[in-house]
Order: sequence, then structure tokens, then C-alpha cells
Amino acid sequence: MLLRMSIVLLVLLSAGCEGNVVGITAATFDKTVKDHKIVVVSFFAPWCAHSKKFLPEYERVAQEMQGQVLMGNVDASIEANLVAKHSSGFPTVRVFFNGRTDTSLEYKGEHKAEDLAVFVRRIATEEPVLNAGNKAQLDAIITAAKQAVSPTIAIGYFETSHSSELLAFTHAANTMRGVHYFIQADPSLSPKPAPYIHTMKDDVTSDFTAEFTASNVAKFVTDSSFPLFGEMQPGTVFESYAARDLPIVWLFVSGTDAASKAVMEETAGNFKGTLSMVWIDGVKYAPMMEQLGLRQGVFPAVAIEDGAAHYAFTGKIAVPTITNWLAAFLEGKISRTVRSEPAPGSPVHRGLTTLVGSTTENVVGGKKNVLLFMHAPWCSHCQAMTPAYKEVAKAYAADTSITIAMLDATANDVPEWYQMDGYPTIIFVPAGSRDVKKFTGARSLQGITGFIKKSTGVAVEEEEDEDE
Repeated sequence: MLLRMSIVLLVLLSAGCEGNVVGITAATFDKTVKDHKIVVVSFFAPWCAHSKKFLPEYERVAQEMQGQVLMGNVDASIEANLVAKHSSGFPTVRVFFNGRTDTSLEYKGEHKAEDLAVFVRRIATEEPVLNAGNKAQLDAIITAAKQAVSPTIAIGYFETSHSSELLAFTHAANTMRGVHYFIQADPSLSPKPAPYIHTMKDDVTSDFTAEFTASNVAKFVTDSSFPLFGEMQPGTVFESYAARDLPIVWLFVSGTDAASKAVMEETAGNFKGTLSMVWIDGVKYAPMMEQLGLRQGVFPAVAIEDGAAHYAFTGKIAVPTITNWLAAFLEGKISRTVRSEPAPGSPVHRGLTTLVGSTTENVVGGKKNVLLFMHAPWCSHCQAMTPAYKEVAKAYAADTSITIAMLDATANDVPEWYQMDGYPTIIFVPAGSRDVKKFTGARSLQGITGFIKKSTGVAVEEEEDEDE
């Protein structure tokens, strides 16, 4: 009975068309988006526990929004390339507007029906840009918007209703629906000559000064939504900083340490829009210090996180020294800090190569193809797939064209040029290249060897059946 139920669940996940959720493939993706004003898409993996848990939640929202918004899903085990293009992990939910597949809005909330429903309802019922024809209307909209949790409000003033500046403003609003508020106000209300945009965030007003493009407007509104220097917290705050896609400068403190915070806040004014600058309780979140190459328990401490790379500051925390160090970082003049366990004396065992931070860069992207399994010792999914991965290594032990490798990514840095988004992660990197292919198939001997064959065109001479 349990086996039968598991098979049914897998079929529903793979088909992606249970109830009101439409299954989308690479062949139907473009047309589906172009045929609908709003399309919500969940990119999932059938083997992912989070995806399985989210499936009924997603279906509940799809049922509620039936006839208002098309909600579909894409199966990573079938459409790996499409999922790799749009997914940041499993499951990932993105919203596509007005037939455009080149831009989308990623849902960053909890994977619960209640939270997703609020988000989808808002993007379905609210216009991306609210209109204010007079000051009373503008004040009323701003007052209503401020009822939300610390909103960022973008107000634009345009001379004509068909200007390129208004189109850029509207397109940016479309890609940020459900996140920020966009208002088009009558140009007679503008404090400066139109076209003009400014944002309001808490008590801070910022003026838009860049070229009027949708991407510039979106970046401006995003930047305006962050403080120059703020407290970092786990969960949605961290996710919002990560999605900002700027290097993060961390200050780890013990206690209040108002002096160090004051230095960083003053310094932050020189790097607005280029760096995210934050502080965090280093006692409470001590493991994070080690992840960034800092010694736990030594305060205050500063480090930069830039994707997979990080840079530990070793000087005196003062405005001039921090400013010069950050400027040197932006100019590419400082070297990253590499976390690494000691290199093993005999790194290869039964075809499996154990990498550490100090040896990874020499192997991955080197003279041979590399299949790299990045894992965490505490990750149950990693533990479950390790036996199959070791069998893969044994199967390819005699193949001199490929290295089958493992890396404990909790104690060692991954390659600087690769951004890992979760555990376990398996990537294929061709010899002499950084053209990464991420494995999203079945976590089995057959699944992994099939991925290698597809990536290289070479299969092992004999594949054994996986034990059931």
C-alpha cells in the first residue's frame, strides 16, 4: 500500500497537473507565458522532500485562484535545462507577466498556502502602478501603503502617458509586484521637473538619477528598500539581502558595540548601491564567522561575502582603513580568504577523490572533466546518496578522462566562481572550463552515470543494477 501511494505521488509530481496546476514543459513554456497576463510557475524536483511537502500547498492556492491566475509547475527531472535557467533551489516559485519570459518575480515567502495565497492575490488584484490625479489621492495611497510592513514606495511623475520613462517605470513595477508599491502621480505634484522618480522608505527619501531603463528603476527601488547599514537576521531578511545580488559586508559584534557600528554606518555612505553593509550578533551566530574565514569569539570582526568567495578583514576597524579596504575589494586588488581542511595524504580511494578548499581550484576546471559532489555531514539527503556516489566513483576508477570528487562544503570553500544553493549539490565541470552543468536527476547509480554519459558522451563499460 505504501509503495502504491508513493508511486501515485511520484506520478502526480512528475505530471505536474494535479487539479488546477498545469504541467509545463520546455516545449510549452514560452507559449503558456505569452498566452496569459500572469503565470505563476513552481519549479520542483520529485525527489526533493520540500517539493513534495509544498505540492498540496501549491494546489490549494491554485484552486483558490482558478480563473484569475494560471498556476503551473515544471519538473526538474524532465526539464533540467529549463529549471536550471529559472530555479534558485527546490521548490522555486516565479511569476511571469505580460508574456515576457526574460524577466520574472521570485516568490520569497514561506512555502505555505496561506502565505503564497496572500502574495498571489495581491499580484492578481492590484494594478502594478497605482494612479494619483491629485494630492488628496496621493496622500491616501501613501497612507494605505504604509499600513504594510515597512514598505518601499516609488512615486513617478511623467509628462505624457506614453513616454518611454513611464514605460520603464511600469515594466519595473510589473517585475516587483507584491513586493513594493509604485505610484504614478500627476506631474503637477512633482517637486522637481518631470520625468522624475523618488522613493520613500520609512523616513528616508531618495531621488532616481540614472538613465530611465526598467532595470535601472528596479535596481533603484531595490536599493532604496535597504538601509545603508542594518541588522542581519536569519530567514526573510537574509533572503532579501541574498536576492539583492550585491557583496555583503558583515560586522560581527559581541554586545552592543556602538563604536564599531558607528564606524561601519559612516563608511556605508560611500558604498551605497554597490555593497550591502550589515551587522550581526557574533555570539549568537558564531558558526557564520567561521564560514566567512573568521575566528569564532574574536570581536569585532569584519568580512565580505561575495557569492562563494569571502574576504576576512585583518586591520583596525576605523573609517579610513575600512573604506580603503572596501575600495580595494571593488577594484579587485585583494585576495579571497580560503577555508580549508588539511589536504589528505592519499586523496584518492577506490576512484573517489576527496577535495579540500586548498586543492579544489587546482582540480575543478583543470585538465580533466570533474564530477563534484558538495555535501554536508549533517545532511540526511547527502548521507542517503553517498553510497550510490561511491559506486559511481568505482565504476569510473579506470577512466583517466574524469575525476569523481567529493567536498565537505561546510568545512571547505567551494570554487570561487560557483554559487552553491543547497545540499546535496552535484556538478559536472568539463576539462579546462567553468561551464557548469548541475545534476538534477534521480539520486542513484543509474541516474548519476546517465548524467555523466549525457555530459561527456562516455559511459562506463558495465553498469550494475542499483540495490532496491
